[in-house]
Amino acid sequence: MSEQDRRNFSRIEYNAKVLIEQGEHKSVGSVIELSLNGVLIDSKSKLDVTQPVDIQIIIDEFSPAIHQKAEIVHHQDQQYGLKTLEIDIDSMLQLRTIISMHNDDPDDIHRESKALWEIKVEEKDSEIKN
Repeated sequence: MSEQDRRNFSRIEYNAKVLIEQGEHKSVGSVIELSLNGVLIDSKSKLDVTQPVDIQIIIDEFSPAIHQKAEIVHHQDQQYGLKTLEIDIDSMLQLRTIISMHNDDPDDIHRESKALWEIKVEEKDSEIKN
């Protein structure tokens, strides 16, 4: 995904705990920013930038965690920018709700959701053709 594509999604600053799994390695970190298509995290341990990660974003003690499989698209020191590869529908709805609550224009989130859907359909079509 190009830099321009990543910038088409609203980002919100968000403070939450994140559990990170990469193969057999498990660690804890914190969320810095959220978007519909990814998350910026601060990890307590070094991650392998060539391998995907499974993350659980812990919103609070009463809400279910947001589960995602993601790839590391950039990093600097302990901060890792993750692009969402897979997310279940309940996690996506919860993520969309959180971002909507921090955005003044609900139409923005609707447009972003539609754009994300189109990107994912194009990626699947490309995989099928190859």
